[in-house]
Amino acid sequence: MELDQLEAELALLVNEMQTATKGRHELYLGLRAKMNELRAYNMPLPDDIKTLIAGLEKEFEAETQNAGRR
Repeated sequence: MELDQLEAELALLVNEMQTATKGRHELYLGLRAKMNELRAYNMPLPDDIKTLIAGLEKEFEAETQNAGRR
């Protein structure tokens, strides 16, 4: 897969996240899948997307911990 195509797909996923047309978990999974594709092709991973994924993972972990306290 071409790097330009993957970058375009990542941009679309980020745009969907900003407009909240899908759930955050679904978009997170889509981002992870695209990042895995980049890794498979030994392509560079965008730092901003890595940061976004890490932030989402922290949010989900906090939500899980808070749900367990109820």
